[in-house]
Order: sequence, then structure tokens, then C-alpha cells
Amino acid sequence: MLESYRSRRQRKTNSMNKQSLAIRFSIYIIVVLYVFADIYWFNGPLRRTVESMKPGSSEEVQKVRESKVAAIIFGEGITLAQLDMRVLRHLHRKGSTIDDCPPERLYQLRLILLQELMLDRIVEGKLRVRPELNPSEEMVDEAVAEVKDQFNTKAEANAAMKSAGMTNRQLSEHYAQWLEQMVYVDRLVAGNEDRMPVEDHIEAYYEKHQDAFILPERYHLRHLFLTTLGKDPSLVGEEISAIHLKIASGQTSFVQMVTDHSEDPATQPIGGDLGWMALDRLPGSIPTEGIASLNPGEVSDPIQSRIGWHLFDLIEKRPARKLELQEVRGMIREHLAHQQRVRYADALKRVMENDAEARVVFESLTEPFSFAKDEQ
Repeated sequence: MLESYRSRRQRKTNSMNKQSLAIRFSIYIIVVLYVFADIYWFNGPLRRTVESMKPGSSEEVQKVRESKVAAIIFGEGITLAQLDMRVLRHLHRKGSTIDDCPPERLYQLRLILLQELMLDRIVEGKLRVRPELNPSEEMVDEAVAEVKDQFNTKAEANAAMKSAGMTNRQLSEHYAQWLEQMVYVDRLVAGNEDRMPVEDHIEAYYEKHQDAFILPERYHLRHLFLTTLGKDPSLVGEEISAIHLKIASGQTSFVQMVTDHSEDPATQPIGGDLGWMALDRLPGSIPTEGIASLNPGEVSDPIQSRIGWHLFDLIEKRPARKLELQEVRGMIREHLAHQQRVRYADALKRVMENDAEARVVFESLTEPFSFAKDEQ
């Protein structure tokens, strides 16, 4: 009897399970058909919701305008107010105000400064998942100390920080973040041998590019010029020949003739002095053969160019020579630093184009300025 009872109970349970499964399956089919019909056949609420979530949809544009987001980086927004704070700081540094900024210039400024903000956010986003790039406390302390050492006293340093609205902790956090970014961006730069510090590469660059540091033969010249524009070139040629004869015969000096006759407004007030230069730096396609053969103290024969007639007085001549490292160290340092900045910019551009989930909301950049005049 007990066995019969258990058997009936089991059959009843199985029957209920089958009925429940059939009901769930029917409901599932109905839901799927409803979703499919709503999205693909009818303009139902589900389809309208999906459409509103598409990038560039009118609903999304309106939502962005209401939230005033200027860009989205890694799913996080840069608000228009944050961007306009950067605009205010930029204008303040330039000694200007928002009143001096018409809508067209405001749009351009926002676009330029937004790129800076986006790069900052991209690097910050990368650093969140790269804890091994965190600088040591010693590195941060050294960077902070270097800043404070620029002041004569601790009181002056504290006063400057207070004026900037920054505490000691905020200063340390700022330089910690800056050091993180430098380490990260430095690792993006291809070619370890070319990386900073610049000082380590100055001598190697000098040795590798010695031909670029050959100073050509240089001449210290005075110049007398008569234009032929709107004049008869032959008559001007006769005039300058007469001037040359007076100088060559010792009747007068070259400087006096420049003062009395030269039509070069740049050099006439200073006796025609051109300073030191290589002959290939002379303007106006002037033939140089008659100048290169001069000895100091000699005056050239009249030389004709396409714009007039010229006389040159050679004061002194220096032979070509190789510049010493100390003479060009500053120039090489500036060149290498520029190359480094270019590589950094290219590396950051690659990050933005290939690795970052970034999008500019151009519609927001045309919005009115975020802060009223009384808030500035």
C-alpha cells in the first residue's frame, strides 16, 4: 500500500513538472516574439529605448546638452564646467578675460584645451591599472624639494603655495601624478637609447653630427647700396662708380659715403655695418666672387644685383672652423628636448587613437560659457 502511494505521488509530481515546464516555455516564446516584434516590426517602447541609446541619436544629443558633457574618456565624462575652468585659467595667464573672447574664439579655445584635458585623463586612466609605475616617496620628496628650493626661505615657499591654493599634501600628490605620467609616457617612446635624460645624449649627438657644427668662413662687412628700381641702371652704375673712385683714392671714407648716399634703410644709420655673416647669407642674389677675394680693409668693385648696385668694405675675415662642444651644448640640448617632446606627443596621440575609449561631444562646445560674470 505504501509503495502504491509513493508511486501515485511520483506520477503526480512528474505531471506537475511537465505542466510547469510547458508554461515556462510558452511564456518564454511569447516574450521572445514580443521583443522581436517590438524591435523589428513595430516602433514599440523597446525599439524607441534602443534607438535613444545609439551614439549620435537625437535623444542622446539632448541628454548630453542637458548634462553639459564635453568629452567621454573610459566611460567618464569631462564636463563643460571643468573645461571652462581650464579656459578661465588660460585667459588669466594671457592677461585676458572671457569678455574678450567672442563665440568663435571660445569654441576654438575649448577645442584646444579639451585635447589637453583628454590627454590628462587618458594617462590617468592608464595609470590606474599600472601600479608598478607609482613613483617612490623619495622621488616625490626630491621633486617637491626642488620646487621649494627656488624660494629663499620656507616662509616664501609657504606663501607661494597659499597663493596658489595648494597645501603640502596637494603639492606632493601633484608631483606624484606628474612623475607617474612621465614614467608611463617615457615607456611609450620607442628607442631606449634616445630617451631622457637629455644630458646623457648631448656628447654622443655632437660626435655623430660633427658636419652640422662646422662654422663656415665668415665676413664682417660694411654695405653701400643704390637701388635701380624705377631708375636707369646704367646711370646708377655711373653714380656708384664715382663713389667707389672717391673711396679708393682716399678722398673720403666708406662710412661717410654710406651716410651720404646709401639707400639701405637698415644699415645706412649705422655706417652700413652688416655684422658677421657667411656669404651665402647675403640678400638679393648678390654675386659673391668679388667679396670672397677681398682682404681686410679693401673695398669691392661695384657689384650689380637684380635690385641695384652694391659696394662692400671688408672689415675682418675668419676662417671656417669646427664649433666646440661647449659652444653648441645649449643648442643640442634644446634640439634633443624638442625631439623628446615630439616623441611624447606622438606616443600620446597613439594612445588616444588606438587604446583610449574617447569621444568628443562637439555639440557641447557651442554652448554658452558655464560661468556668469559674477561667478568669475
